[in-house]
Amino acid sequence: MAVSLSEFKREYTRAVSEGYAAIFAGAGLSRSSGFANWKELLRNIARDIGLDIDKETDLVAVSQYYKNEKGSRRYDINQTIINEFTKNAQGNKNIEILTRLPIFVYWTTNYDELIEDGLKQNNRKPDIKVNQNSLANNIYDRDAVVYKMHGDVRDPEQAVITKDDYETYNQKRALFTTALQGDLISKTFLFIGFSFEDPAFLLISHDISFLNSVVNLIYHIEDKEVTRYVGNYNDFERVYEDKKSQLESAYKRQQQEIAELEDFVARNKARVATRNMAMSRQKKLNKMDIIELAREKPKPEFKFKAARTAGKLIFETKDLVIGYDSPLSKPLNLRMERGQRIAIVGANGIGKTTFMKSILGQIKPYEGEVELGDTLEIGYFEQEIKGKNDRSCIEEIWQEFPSWTQYEVRAALAKCGLTTNHIESKIMVLSGGEQAKVRLCKILNRETNILLLDEPTNHLDVDAKDELKRSLKEYKGVILLISHEPEFYQDVATEIWNLEQYSTKLKIQRKMIVLQ
Repeated sequence: MAVSLSEFKREYTRAVSEGYAAIFAGAGLSRSSGFANWKELLRNIARDIGLDIDKETDLVAVSQYYKNEKGSRRYDINQTIINEFTKNAQGNKNIEILTRLPIFVYWTTNYDELIEDGLKQNNRKPDIKVNQNSLANNIYDRDAVVYKMHGDVRDPEQAVITKDDYETYNQKRALFTTALQGDLISKTFLFIGFSFEDPAFLLISHDISFLNSVVNLIYHIEDKEVTRYVGNYNDFERVYEDKKSQLESAYKRQQQEIAELEDFVARNKARVATRNMAMSRQKKLNKMDIIELAREKPKPEFKFKAARTAGKLIFETKDLVIGYDSPLSKPLNLRMERGQRIAIVGANGIGKTTFMKSILGQIKPYEGEVELGDTLEIGYFEQEIKGKNDRSCIEEIWQEFPSWTQYEVRAALAKCGLTTNHIESKIMVLSGGEQAKVRLCKILNRETNILLLDEPTNHLDVDAKDELKRSLKEYKGVILLISHEPEFYQDVATEIWNLEQYSTKLKIQRKMIVLQ
């Protein structure tokens, strides 16, 4: 998001001084040193295959088209990278400032070496990460790390530039994705030098409002096919539904035609007088391109089971201070009663999860105490489950409900939107969203009168989030919910607690700051 200069100074200075600042640099950072942006880099390549680069919006597709036209060879693309980024270019003022700051982590999609050269000129020792192997080893006594997530000029064959490179990124460069995910959560990023014309990186998200605000191109994967849509998520949804409706209509018309042709052939192929007409229609059937509809993915059905009504008091904190080795909060005197549905909000790192675990008794209070009410039947959704889980989904649910038959276990998991393949797989190989559905399955099938949910929507897809929201609105018990998504909790919660006001170690909320 764009912020005022004064806000930027205050927020980013704090991040730098406390050691959790990071940089993500796009091609614009190198422009003043004479290096090309993506359009200029691909201009001659596009011209060679008869394209006007100024009329193209999908630059990744241009480089892929060129590679396809050249018989899957990318020699000229590699040579273009070498020619452009081995120029005797000097650093620029922005590079000089950014590499002089006490910042440890630098991410970039640029192929040039300006950032690492700038660090060296400031007598710093950068550890350059250009591929999976370099991520596995660290340089001794380093004082900066530069993640070149699209490779660099020294190995242009491995540079990420074509559509194939992007689509196989999570197979060939998965460690970069993992490292970036960790840094995006734990650090405050300054995004600098990006243009929406540059394919900086692919964004995977289920946050619709966020997607609508930042994306202008969507690739939709369905039935092992990738379809490109121009626009934001709402544009994609509208066009996708139109195409789906048109395809369904065409499918019905074709099925009707097939039935009529097959009926004619069956009735007339044995009669001499009509055999030729039957054969003609059979040929038409044989040549017909059969329309196939996409298989409907299973949609979850969530319904929480209600236990007997809880007592009036759910919990009360008395001068509760949360923390581990040091306090994370001021004394908390909070009370929750039957009938309340509370959303806990606030910046990362202030202790929202610690507060919830302190209520449950999983973490001892740093000071003070928690009083729990009577007849509480608690359903707790933990944000992340640490450690390796070798059990299958079936074994996981069976352990929770040992009296169930295998049919009942499978049916419960299927209701949560999991396929047979998911159900028979080990937990450890499932995606974050699929693992979340397994954890929800346990809570859904226990009688509860209070739900403690720690960011339950983190990995869920759009359908699962909508269904969870619907089921929580119908739930008759008490809800204590941690969430960063107002679109989700505003229709569920009747009250909001912002824990920032109680924090003693408030770190500013992680923001993606973009310098215009």
